[in-house]
Amino acid sequence: MPNSSGAQQLYTAAEGYWKGTKVGRAGWSPKQLAKRADVPAGITGATKEAVALLGASRNYHAHLDVESNFSPDEIVSQTYQSTRRLHALLQACLLREVGIDTSNVERLLKQHYRSWPIP
Repeated sequence: MPNSSGAQQLYTAAEGYWKGTKVGRAGWSPKQLAKRADVPAGITGATKEAVALLGASRNYHAHLDVESNFSPDEIVSQTYQSTRRLHALLQACLLREVGIDTSNVERLLKQHYRSWPIP
């Protein structure tokens, strides 16, 4: 399982991507990133609940005293899977940035995660 600093680095990278590309006026959030990635949740694992857990995980690792609908034990036990989902979302966004269309983004992500699917 990645440690807290590894998760923080990934969240910082995602936030940096969001700010650097200025893809939205709204502040960065996993929900906004999932919308920007625009690939089926079956590929990235970014279901509505998983995206909410991503947000809770980000807040937990950055600000340990933030309240959440998820317990600290839930967040910690799911940090690894949340990190994999965030990686996939960020990969989808970056593939879009280099001009790859939706069907090819989906194909590339499916191929990449074929041997180790994201739940």
